[in-house]
Amino acid sequence: MDLKTLLWLLLFIIPGFVKAYEYSMIPYLLAENPNLSADEAFSLSKQMTTGQKMDLFVLDLSFIGWIILGLICCGIGILFVLPYPEATRAEVYLNLKESVEI
Repeated sequence: MDLKTLLWLLLFIIPGFVKAYEYSMIPYLLAENPNLSADEAFSLSKQMTTGQKMDLFVLDLSFIGWIILGLICCGIGILFVLPYPEATRAEVYLNLKESVEI
């Protein structure tokens, strides 16, 4: 997943970010269904994020203030801030999972 994203980023910056959001659900899919093949995981993640990539981007932008605040506290605060966006992405996965049959 990271290799494909890196290759897209080398091609052009914007398509790389689009693909990064397209592949963003793969870790959650594989954690819930470890028997999925790589092609199935990429396909399901693509189906789940179709039409949702901009919403995921805006969601990530909403956490910038929290991350800056965590970094201001000598970087220690980031340890307390990072679970919040990760939990939110997990909840987004649960919502998007309903749109795809696994």
